[in-house]
Amino acid sequence: MNPLESSLAEMSELFNARMAKFEAQLNSKSPEPSTTSSSLALEFSSFRAFITEALNNLQQQVEMLARMQDNTETRSRRKMLIIHGVAETKGEQIEQVLSNFIGSHLALAEFSSADIRRCHRMNRLSTSEGSRPILIKFQTYEMRSQVWFSKTKLKGTGFTISEFLTKARHDIFMAARSRFGMKKVWTKDGCVYILGADGIKHRVVTHRDLNHLQKNTSEAVPEVDAHKRAVTKPAVVKAKRAAARK
Repeated sequence: MNPLESSLAEMSELFNARMAKFEAQLNSKSPEPSTTSSSLALEFSSFRAFITEALNNLQQQVEMLARMQDNTETRSRRKMLIIHGVAETKGEQIEQVLSNFIGSHLALAEFSSADIRRCHRMNRLSTSEGSRPILIKFQTYEMRSQVWFSKTKLKGTGFTISEFLTKARHDIFMAARSRFGMKKVWTKDGCVYILGADGIKHRVVTHRDLNHLQKNTSEAVPEVDAHKRAVTKPAVVKAKRAAARK
């Protein structure tokens, strides 16, 4: 029996025993109603504490299972990357498109379609959207790493490369960027990292980790403040330039 099944069986047994005892007391006839009322109040308080503890235990078990599933899914994606911005044409040979793109834009002349295990455009094509991103799984993790660490060559080109995060980690990544800023948040091997005010990089796995880090650093700022800075900064610069001309 695994730990989750054992825990649930133990809680079920204790729950049934408490319920049976509580029901027996309710059905019993006592000549002193006040004593019965006091006893029932005590039993109810004890039962409520048990239920609270049981629910907390269940929540921890569910979170543990979710983390295990997320870790397994992340490991299955360790050879995958997403490439954004590559032009899409009708009837394209996607393997050849990728080979040409990686060889030319990332200067990896040794890369060929043989390094691709599988690849495809993501999502469905609609008339309103442009080129869909390409999901690629490499034959080896080493080649995947070469492509990943060569992505700096794409700066200013309109092309980007991102990791294929699970939904849970993608949500954490987006929340971290909104709280700490884009330049201080990044991913590596499916994990989310944040550069804290102490100059140390912090690895966050859950929203609880993110909230704890935000609580213990003064660098995290609300998204609305970051937006205000982005909007007002050009206006301040223009005002200074106007004053200098005078």
